[in-house]
Amino acid sequence: MADDIYFSKIEFREHIGYQLNSILLLNLVEGTLAYQVYEPSKIKKSPAITGIATEEFMGHIWDYEIRKPAVRMRNTKTEFEPVVIEDVMEENDVVFSYAYHFSKDELMELLSYCNVADFEAYRNREMSMADPGYCGYRDEIKLSFVGVTDSHVPLIKLPMDYYYDEDHIWSSEKLYRFVINKYMTSKKLSKWVTPYGALSLW
Repeated sequence: MADDIYFSKIEFREHIGYQLNSILLLNLVEGTLAYQVYEPSKIKKSPAITGIATEEFMGHIWDYEIRKPAVRMRNTKTEFEPVVIEDVMEENDVVFSYAYHFSKDELMELLSYCNVADFEAYRNREMSMADPGYCGYRDEIKLSFVGVTDSHVPLIKLPMDYYYDEDHIWSSEKLYRFVINKYMTSKKLSKWVTPYGALSLW
């Protein structure tokens, strides 16, 4: 136990479409949970890049319209020719915030899901529908995991696009499921939290 390393901070970022929807932050040093929901800023630049994008998924070709903010530039880098480039800066307003402080017993239970060694097996791995235990995917929602320690272990980022059965579930998914189902299901959060498994195809 003395040699175990635990994350000091963990962040789950949820995007719906291309828009950041929420950030769930676990501060395991302070023993707190912080959750914020975002909406696009009321002041937005008009989209200047429009067109049709094509994407292949599960053997099918899908076309969809894209509309992205852009800026027109003319400087030495463009040889003083006017060029339209995508404006990737996100502007979001916080529309809801929530915080929770774990009791000592709750924190000990949470730490059992946060041992860094359990996550290292997934470092630099990509998810695939061909993986053993694959059983579904998040549809419309894009979720990602970031874990940070106060030790020598470097930051770890993991995708959370696919679901796996209990024998193959990733540690990041197991932790997220535990936190959402135990701490994020109260009535006052129901309007703001995506229920676990919602907008998913199994």
